[in-house]
Amino acid sequence: MELSNLTILAFILGMVGVVVLPLGGIWALNTLFATGLEYTFMNWCAVLFAQLYIQIIIKAGLTHAAQKKKQE
Repeated sequence: MELSNLTILAFILGMVGVVVLPLGGIWALNTLFATGLEYTFMNWCAVLFAQLYIQIIIKAGLTHAAQKKKQE
């Protein structure tokens, strides 16, 4: 099995995104609302969970809408 450079690059960018995006979410909340959240592992996990949950909800809604439109 041969991997293309694009596949490897996408994987690396995805892993960097999983690490950096929750930290950006904490930073954004602190900046917008002055929440005083610390950059701890538990806060990072909570933001990661919230982001994944929102992505799953959006994906489910879009998939359902596409299936409903396809049936019509």
